[in-house]
Amino acid sequence: MEPEPNLAAAVEPEPKLAAAVEATKLWRQEQRQLWRRFGRNKSFAEWCAGPRISVLVVIVVVVVLLVVVVVVVFVVVVLLALLVVVLIVIIVVVVVVVVAIVVVVVIVVVVVVVSDLCHRVRASHQPRGWRTEEEQHRSES
Repeated sequence: MEPEPNLAAAVEPEPKLAAAVEATKLWRQEQRQLWRRFGRNKSFAEWCAGPRISVLVVIVVVVVLLVVVVVVVFVVVVLLALLVVVLIVIIVVVVVVVVAIVVVVVIVVVVVVVSDLCHRVRASHQPRGWRTEEEQHRSES
């Protein structure tokens, strides 16, 4: 006859397997406690085993980040446009001032040169003994 199977042995797990199951439970419990305390310092696999993040929270965070990025880009573009406008105004002012200085210098040079030429032309057309009024005043005094 065949020996009767030991039903008690079949129901009870092996001692090594029971110890492994108990160790796994303890390890998971420790990991949960670590997750609650130091969640940000854990590996990705351990992080995935932690509490789930709601899809709604992820959507809200993504939308908020997109809005922040759009606002920052808009502000940067506006500031760059203002900078370009200010630079154009500065360039126009500098060009106008330089042109004004050049015009004034040219006018002064033309007046001095024309005055000198007129004086020379008058002096060359006068007789040798003829003196100007200034020379007469100087000689009389």
